[in-house]
Amino acid sequence: MNAITINDNVINVSYSFGNTNYELEINKPGLELLYTLVLDFIDPVVLNEKYSAGLRRTLYDNLKGHIHKLSDEFGHTGLENISSGLRLKRIVRYQVTNPTYEIRDNHLIINSIYELNDSYSSGYGVDYLVTIAGQKYMIPHEILDSDNKVNLKAIYEWNV
Repeated sequence: MNAITINDNVINVSYSFGNTNYELEINKPGLELLYTLVLDFIDPVVLNEKYSAGLRRTLYDNLKGHIHKLSDEFGHTGLENISSGLRLKRIVRYQVTNPTYEIRDNHLIINSIYELNDSYSSGYGVDYLVTIAGQKYMIPHEILDSDNKVNLKAIYEWNV
């Protein structure tokens, strides 16, 4: 039963070990996403743990859609859903250094918002690098509310 086959850009890996049959059926874009995830765990680019986790959640969600079959010692389970935590757009992230902002009523308000073209908005994100009291914070646009503000207590998790 040990075999690797490729048909129409779908890779199927199946093998047995002990009394367990293993199988992974994944398309080519999924294999690229899996490779990206593995590299990220081996040599992570970490601004901070919360930022990395947000990117990994998105990557995992994308990967799930490319795995057609997964079976292991737990059965034909597929990939499990993960936490409902923040997902950061991961294809391209624009960094705005020293945006204009104000602090009012315990909120950080970003005044110089980087507008993304609608055709790019689904996978592209923006980060705002602000310095407050000598400390730098990388604020993802995804945590801002509709008025482009975030509670000051929430930004401390985004220090770099």
